[in-house]
Amino acid sequence: MKRGDFNKDSELIIGIIHTVGTNSAEIIQCIIDSLNKFRYSSEVIKVSKEILVQFGTEAPHFSGEYDRIHFFMDKGNTIRDKTEDDAILMKGVCAYIYNKYRLNSEEAPQLRRAYIIDSIKHPDEVEFLRQTYGDGFHLIGISDTYERRKSFLMDRKNMSEKQAEHILDRDDNEKEKMANIQEMRINNLITLLMLVTAKMKCRKMFFAC
Repeated sequence: MKRGDFNKDSELIIGIIHTVGTNSAEIIQCIIDSLNKFRYSSEVIKVSKEILVQFGTEAPHFSGEYDRIHFFMDKGNTIRDKTEDDAILMKGVCAYIYNKYRLNSEEAPQLRRAYIIDSIKHPDEVEFLRQTYGDGFHLIGISDTYERRKSFLMDRKNMSEKQAEHILDRDDNEKEKMANIQEMRINNLITLLMLVTAKMKCRKMFFAC
């Protein structure tokens, strides 16, 4: 889809960036509910579940959330390093969308359908999705305070204080790579989502398209 071709019925690709320990599921549900008001159906694509397996990554049994998060962070980094392509996982997302939704529908974009990608980890992934989907791509960032995220991991994910601090520090260091994409344009759709989610008392968010 070229820039300028976007219209009110267009297929949407919504990329999510979120910090570890943020209740992103709550925010994603806000987005789904908001899109539903405009008669959009939504599909959440979890990169850790649907995409990493395309690269031969089978998740082992995890003893806890701490091990699970570390495993997928390591695997994502390993795949990017081995392929020497920092956008490789988003190429997997595009293949997933095409094979599941477009292959038997004349390869056309799906009207009033939104794909929510959970989640994006690297600036090159953002750039690839923009080049691929043009004005149909939107970026939404979700964050919260360090202390609230730490409490979430300890209270909801049964991590020790040391585990929570370690995983948060690692995630924050990797999120510094995303610093150059947080200052972006905001369009009417994402502004509307921001207003709706703010009324629902969702967590601190930054929006971009």
